[in-house]
Amino acid sequence: MTDTPRAVTDVELRDRFMSTCRAYVDYWASDLIDRDSVHDRLSGLLHSFLCILDGVNGGLPGFDLAASVHPADKDFRRALGENWIEPGMVINGCDMLHEILYDRGAWAAAPANCPPASAKTGADAGPAHS
Repeated sequence: MTDTPRAVTDVELRDRFMSTCRAYVDYWASDLIDRDSVHDRLSGLLHSFLCILDGVNGGLPGFDLAASVHPADKDFRRALGENWIEPGMVINGCDMLHEILYDRGAWAAAPANCPPASAKTGADAGPAHS
């Protein structure tokens, strides 16, 4: 921490992001939760990652998921008679990914909660409830 406030650097933010991701993996692999099946644990982990991207984990801002396509993709797909993806298309601009994970009928189960703050493994790693 510096004496004068400043913007967080990309490296600092990436480190916080990765620390939070590691904390979620540790949490969902631990005995702290009562999920027995691999599917329940993996879907809980996925839900937690989506909470990070949505900015509802309490420690990080939301992140846009933007398509990064090869410059030649549009012409390639057109030549094949296929649809293409525009560069920079954001797939989570207005939606909360952790909510739509379960609302499209693919999984009938209620969404798993993001790990509680008590599951923290480091100073900035703390996932929180969504």
